[in-house]
Amino acid sequence: PGSEPTPPPVPTVAPSPRPTRNPSADECDYQNCDWGPSSNVNPVAGSEIGDFSGTSLALSEDGRTLAVGEIGHLGGRGRVRVFVRADASDGTDGDDRRSLRRSLKEGDWTPLGYDGIMGGIPGKGDAERFGVSVSLSADGRTLAAGGDGADWGYGVVRVYDYDPDAEELGGWVQRGGDLVGAGPDDVFGRYVSLGRDGNALAAGSAGSADASSGGNYVNVYNWDGDAWAPKGTNIRVGGAVSGVSLASNTGDIVAIGSAEENFVKVYHWKSGQGPKGDLTE
Repeated sequence: PGSEPTPPPVPTVAPSPRPTRNPSADECDYQNCDWGPSSNVNPVAGSEIGDFSGTSLALSEDGRTLAVGEIGHLGGRGRVRVFVRADASDGTDGDDRRSLRRSLKEGDWTPLGYDGIMGGIPGKGDAERFGVSVSLSADGRTLAAGGDGADWGYGVVRVYDYDPDAEELGGWVQRGGDLVGAGPDDVFGRYVSLGRDGNALAAGSAGSADASSGGNYVNVYNWDGDAWAPKGTNIRVGGAVSGVSLASNTGDIVAIGSAEENFVKVYHWKSGQGPKGDLTE
């Protein structure tokens, strides 16, 4: 029998090279893109040597509002400065950024609540170290800041809302009264964390266990419309607090770390425990 005919060779076609292009800014959120500076102006311009600008930092959810703590300002009184990033695509949010952007390049940072002297939000007392911790709400219009040296180490936390029509502190108005530590050397306010909508707050003490109050605790608060109301009793973790993160608008979940004891604990709110409920591990 004759051999079968050999099939003709299949022609090969080299694939066309795909064009090379740089990913867009949005795609850079999901791809391995290079990091580059996002501002044309140093955000801490106006600070002085010894201010320790950048002691603490917080960004809003969209990355266009920045809070900067400066614990050394005015010899340790401290202050917090808040900046917004000019963006040509956003000028209709109703605050004073619209007028500021007329003289700014896209990407520039400028103080939010600019009062002509770039004064920021200062501490109220000597050696407060106000700005040792900062936290912003998602929209960047509510700020929590701690001063762990206030009142001989009791420590303090204050919360501010931005109101472009207010005159005090360039528009930053304190919400509620000062939240202070339970005893001297508590250094309350070393750590703060705001809920996304700015109506829940966690604040930690990193004081010595030998302090009169025992130190080393975290308080959680909810805004009730008139004041910051404690949510249950304070949380004592059995070690020096080294970090606090609030994970819900209502303050129902909080994570607390202790580098000294090498642990992280997550607490959940249980409304049925105790007369007011409690945050339990």
